[in-house]
Amino acid sequence: MDAGAQHVVATVAQHSGGSANARRTLLRRHMAQEIVAEEALLRLTRLCGINLITLYGVVAAVGDVRRFTHSKKLVAYLGLNPSVSQSGNFQGSGALKRHGRGALRALLIQSGKKLLEVNNPLQKWGLAVAARRGRNKAAVAVARKLCVALWHLMMGHAIGTLERLDTLQTKLSKFATEIGPAALTAFGYNNRADFVQKKLYVLRSYP
Repeated sequence: MDAGAQHVVATVAQHSGGSANARRTLLRRHMAQEIVAEEALLRLTRLCGINLITLYGVVAAVGDVRRFTHSKKLVAYLGLNPSVSQSGNFQGSGALKRHGRGALRALLIQSGKKLLEVNNPLQKWGLAVAARRGRNKAAVAVARKLCVALWHLMMGHAIGTLERLDTLQTKLSKFATEIGPAALTAFGYNNRADFVQKKLYVLRSYP
């Protein structure tokens, strides 16, 4: 766990006497603040279908992405790689191996399910998979695509599976809500709209 994550845990622990909702709100606020404050983390918000919890979970679990020399190794680490049939002929249609980071794998699969339902760069491909193999397997396949895209983004590569402008604006607006008006003012933003426009300008400057 890095220093930022340790700070979040320590802060929540200090407020453990409050309600579960209060602790959850506080935790989400700290996660949002940390993500938008660090350029490398902010850049990840551009990936379609990745929300606050999933993004933070990926960063916490992966750590230094350079330890995964290829995207396939990150896919395997999260247990999103399909098994190989007993005949030894890999067809990409076996069940998941179910090892690795189960909670994070579940979050990515949940993201995959949502991406099948809304207009985004992965929907058309995912629905084509769903037509052949069913929506559950399609959601896993989309989650695998997201994992590969995350690896490329964390490595600083350009990718094509980015949020549309309107959905990216909505995502940033939700981040602003999580951060809260007082923190936005402390960070030098006039209001939520000011935060969205300035962060959007930064994100659109990336390749």
